[in-house]
Amino acid sequence: MSGMRERTNELKVFLSDDEKYVFDNKVKASGMLSRLEYIRHMILYNYTYDCNYDELREYN
Repeated sequence: MSGMRERTNELKVFLSDDEKYVFDNKVKASGMLSRLEYIRHMILYNYTYDCNYDELREYN
């Protein structure tokens, strides 16, 4: 398996200037060595929350 990539799936993302600014600052604050390390960590270990605020809207 010499010379073969372990990761064979490519992901291409386009960001606005504002999104890139936020992303770069989060990578820097994380202390990780690279953007790729940060992205892989986010994919594997972080959670996304879906909050339903319908009840609060009705209450308001």
